[in-house]
Amino acid sequence: EQLMNFIHFNYANIIGLDDLAALTKVSKTILIDTFKSVYGTTPISYINQLRLQKAKELLVNTDTSIGEIARLIGFQSIYYFSRTFKAKENCTPMAYRQQHAESKYCSF
Repeated sequence: EQLMNFIHFNYANIIGLDDLAALTKVSKTILIDTFKSVYGTTPISYINQLRLQKAKELLVNTDTSIGEIARLIGFQSIYYFSRTFKAKENCTPMAYRQQHAESKYCSF
C-alpha cells in the first residue's frame, strides 16, 4: 500500500527501481518479482501505464500542449512520450486528442 501510494503521488517524477527498492527495503529482484505476482506487470511498466492514463485524461479534457503533457506526467522527452503513447494506443497523442474531442469535459 505504501509503495502504491508513493507511485500514485510521484508518477510525474523520475522514479527508478533503486528508489522503489529503497522505499520497500527489499532488493530490486524481489521487488520486481513480488510486484509482478501481485499486479501482473513490473513496477516501471505500471508507472508508464499510469502516466499514459493521465496523459489520455489531459489530452481529452484540456488544451495543454503535447510537450507540456509529456512533462507533467513525467516523461523527460516529448519524443519518448509520443513513441510510448503510439506503441500502446496505436495512434499519436494528437490523433488521440482529435479522435476523442467530442467527449471533451464529459465524464460519467
